[in-house]
Amino acid sequence: MVGNGVNFVNFAQAEIRSLGRAIPARRITNKEWEDLTGAAPEWIISNTGIETRARIGAEESTVDLGLKAAREALGDFDAAALDFVLVATNSQPYLFPSTASLLQKELGAVRATSMDLQAGCTGWLYGLRLATSLIESGQAQSVLVVGTEALTRFLNYHDRNGVLFGDGAGAALVLPGHGGSRLPSPLFATRTRPSLCMQLPSIYQEHLNAMEDYQAGRDMSKVDRPIPTMDGKQALKLALELFDELTGELNEALKSHGLSLRDVDRFVPHQTSTLIIQALCKRLGYPYEEVPLVLPELGGISTACLATGSLAGPAFKKGELILYYSYGAGFTAGAALFEWTV
Repeated sequence: MVGNGVNFVNFAQAEIRSLGRAIPARRITNKEWEDLTGAAPEWIISNTGIETRARIGAEESTVDLGLKAAREALGDFDAAALDFVLVATNSQPYLFPSTASLLQKELGAVRATSMDLQAGCTGWLYGLRLATSLIESGQAQSVLVVGTEALTRFLNYHDRNGVLFGDGAGAALVLPGHGGSRLPSPLFATRTRPSLCMQLPSIYQEHLNAMEDYQAGRDMSKVDRPIPTMDGKQALKLALELFDELTGELNEALKSHGLSLRDVDRFVPHQTSTLIIQALCKRLGYPYEEVPLVLPELGGISTACLATGSLAGPAFKKGELILYYSYGAGFTAGAALFEWTV
């Protein structure tokens, strides 16, 4: 096989070697949302579980956040050796050039092929699937997968749906491994079910839609800027339907390894509402109390959620089976099962 002009002869199973995250220092509180929408903090907490949201710095971009998360994930690994840089984002600073290419430049990943993935909040998990395929087909020896978001710049601060979202970045370094003792290769089940229940027509910078303009009483209805829309009930329905469908597929695949989803040691779900997380845990038969929650402090951070959540609880232990599940605009969904081998 040939990748980036180099002949790769070693075919190996893929593993997540390390993870990284970047969380902005600014926060949006429930009190600020109450002042703007009338949604009481008690209502927000009871319906979403969110207390504050991470907010990107006024002069920062998703490239800045992604760079911090990527460097943490890379550690001592030489970025110049990366074969691919994959970036999942819904809030890129430019339609083109890609966020991945800008990140590649800052990292010094001189020989990498880079590209953006747009699959709603599921983009990072889709990137993991692509990275695994590249490694296991022999077309790459190292892949960096980054999810980075600045969703608070897109919100309508007069719309209660906006209370869900925050900013952040997460990253994973995917390298060849030697296979796990229980699960020799990562398993994936992904699906796209076309739907416009969540949509955003374009992109822009903070100065076009700053929360401070809303707080100052500026009439934002007269500002020409695209605003995302969401049918929350339809999105919830699809998220739960696809969870049952995709985990069912994984469970069937596990039978050939003498395993089932009952053997999952850690469940790291996408996080937009604690009520949804509780529903997912009930379906899986997993204790909600053991989910590594980042939602209450950071809000829904989209493509950055799974990597950040992976680092929020006790460190993964070698041999543990890790189940990821994510869903998002598109409508996209994905489940992945890794045996942690580090």
